[in-house]
Amino acid sequence: MKLLKTVPLLPIAIGAVIVTGCASKPAEPTVADRMRGHAADIQREADLKSSLAQQWEQGGALIATGTRRVDEGERRMREAEREMEKARAQVARGRNEVSEGEQLVEDAEQKFRQEFPELKLN
Repeated sequence: MKLLKTVPLLPIAIGAVIVTGCASKPAEPTVADRMRGHAADIQREADLKSSLAQQWEQGGALIATGTRRVDEGERRMREAEREMEKARAQVARGRNEVSEGEQLVEDAEQKFRQEFPELKLN
C-alpha cells in the first residue's frame, strides 16, 4: 500500500526536479547570440557617430549663418550711425536756420515799426 502511494508522486517529483533544474540554469548564449550582440553594439556606435556628425554639420551651418548675420548687422549699424550723424547735422542746421529766420523777422518788424510808426502790421 505504501508503494501505491509513492508511485503516483514519483512522476510529479521527477517533473518538479526537471522543471526547477532547467529553470535555475540560465541558457548559455550561442555564438549567433554573441554575434548579434556585437552587431548591436557596433550599430549603436555607428548610430552615435552618425548623430554626432550630423550635429557637427548643423553646428557648422549655424556658425556660418550666424557669422553672416553678425557681419550684416554690424554693417547696417555703421550705416545707421552715419545716417544718424547726418540727421543730427540736418536738425542742428534746421534749428539754426529757424533761429536766424525768427531773428530776421523780429528785426524786420522792429525796424518797420520804427521807420513807419503810423502803419499797423496786425
